[in-house]
Amino acid sequence: MHTPDTDIEKHLHTLFAGTIQSLDPCWEPCEWSRVYRLTLRDGTHLFVKGTPRNRNEALVTQHLSTLCPSCIPRVLMADLVPAAPWRWFLLEDAGETDPSPLSRPVAIEAARILGRLQRHASEDQVLPGLLAGCEAEHLQAQALAVCRWAMQQSSSEAFADLQRIASHLQEAQTFFRDIAERLADLPSTVVHGDFWSGNIAVAGQELRFIDWGDALRGVGGISLVTLLGTSEGQLDEAEAAIWQAYEQGWERPIRQPYREVCQVASTVADLMIDTAIATSCGRGPERLPGLLPGLRELEALVTR
Repeated sequence: MHTPDTDIEKHLHTLFAGTIQSLDPCWEPCEWSRVYRLTLRDGTHLFVKGTPRNRNEALVTQHLSTLCPSCIPRVLMADLVPAAPWRWFLLEDAGETDPSPLSRPVAIEAARILGRLQRHASEDQVLPGLLAGCEAEHLQAQALAVCRWAMQQSSSEAFADLQRIASHLQEAQTFFRDIAERLADLPSTVVHGDFWSGNIAVAGQELRFIDWGDALRGVGGISLVTLLGTSEGQLDEAEAAIWQAYEQGWERPIRQPYREVCQVASTVADLMIDTAIATSCGRGPERLPGLLPGLRELEALVTR
């Protein structure tokens, strides 16, 4: 049986017969993602990405690009090899990325663009069918679902911890109801899932958001929590300005209580994303070192 990489390499050489200059791996390959930089002889740069078919990244990216073409790269072909076990898709070059923390001006502009994108996505009727939900009113149910999934597959060593956590989450109706009320400033929308500097590309004067493999639908502010949390403290002084720019993108006020509880929603979203990655690769909770600590963090929040 051909590996996904062999399938796509042969297909690309057929599709771009005689015009390929190089096909080079990008980033570290993993069990749920492979990316290649495709360079044609005329100097055109494209990207080819593959994911398991139960991950909707190609379709999500393609649809978001129709909503906000200035900040989402175009998907040129959404399924290069329909018979392949993975979905491989062809993307235009989104620009240059830099994994170091964003500068203050770039972070502020990224927040403004994100707010605008999420405002458009909040009214969209297609995305709910493509994305798992982490809506404010369903955070308790989603956290419990992750915990119960882990209980079903975990060793007896972890089972007692998970059982206790599940019990505390089940009893936390008042806590989660209060969280949902504070998050009511914004409607449910697309959540990037991994919004950090490495997924914000610069193309001339434009910023583009890439890598939508972990996208969810729910509390939009989760994406800002991720951006600020991965900035190594370099954006701490700009946090208020970043939230203000995000508010401008949404064209509606966002109160301080919303911002304060976005971390809870972010914790639940991270647990959901880890679980989705594991199940897409046929992995169990033992391969997720952050799962139990994340559930314990959530338990501490609901019991304090």
